[in-house]
Amino acid sequence: MPRARTVYKIVGTETGRTSTGVVKPPDSVKQHGVPFQIIHKHEDVTLDVSIDGIDVRSMYVADKGYVFLEWDYSQAEDRVVQVLAKDFDALDQMNRKDFRRNQHGMKDDRHTMTAVMCCDKPFEEITDYDRQIGKKTRHAGNYDMGKHQGMLNFAKYGVFLSEWKVGKLLEKFHATNPAIRGVFHKGIQEALAANDCILMSPLGRRHIFFNRWGDDMFKEGYAFIPQSTVSDANKFSMLRIRRQLPYIEFEIVQECHDSGLALVREGIVKDAAKIIKKEAEKPINFKQCSLSRDYNLVIPVDFKVGTVWSELETLKI
Repeated sequence: MPRARTVYKIVGTETGRTSTGVVKPPDSVKQHGVPFQIIHKHEDVTLDVSIDGIDVRSMYVADKGYVFLEWDYSQAEDRVVQVLAKDFDALDQMNRKDFRRNQHGMKDDRHTMTAVMCCDKPFEEITDYDRQIGKKTRHAGNYDMGKHQGMLNFAKYGVFLSEWKVGKLLEKFHATNPAIRGVFHKGIQEALAANDCILMSPLGRRHIFFNRWGDDMFKEGYAFIPQSTVSDANKFSMLRIRRQLPYIEFEIVQECHDSGLALVREGIVKDAAKIIKKEAEKPINFKQCSLSRDYNLVIPVDFKVGTVWSELETLKI
């Protein structure tokens, strides 16, 4: 069976996330492969020709007798942000199980309810496009993104809004989520000032910031703990998972910050998923974090399975 290859760079980003690239000399005689982490589910509007990530993923097919098993942390970075913001009511909201769905199939989760606020629509009228607006607004607000950068970030995922509109959405977000700036952002600035511009994640990753003191440094600081915590939790769990499952039946083929993809023999899919769930959902304690919180965070994982990467279906465990 032909194989697609990539190169993982463990120092690819400043927050501890990996990055991927093509295989080049001297690692290979000639250049080949693809950066796996850029193959997402959405249309890539940064290219001259629009390419749907689903179309690209459809080229990847599991070996005979095997399936793809994908696991994905649920609202992972937002959960970390809410711990740092001490917004425990928001965490309780994210841990709900009794969701309602509207006529468009959208459940009344955190991103959908943010869309209700952003789009000035009742829950029953919220579509998937509206939900993406809510999701991207929350992400931009959590990291204090400006309206121009927010507009560009929205566009990457096919949501095209004016800079003025994005600015208004962010104003609404911060007005209804005062703990983001009042507790989380303020706490990061105070920690940087008190610790020689050093931050520590709850999983022990230490980072020194060399930027000039000001907004650019602060914004990097806001992103560091959530992004590094989720990425490290994912990578550490993969090491534990790898030790418990034999290579002949289970092979990890992708790591993507808050998710993983494995090639699994058909007969052990549910057993493998149970091991993944146990290891990936280990509590993260925030006592040793620069913004110390006496809280054990469990980030739930969702599973999908299938023989073609673009056609994975939900797997209940």
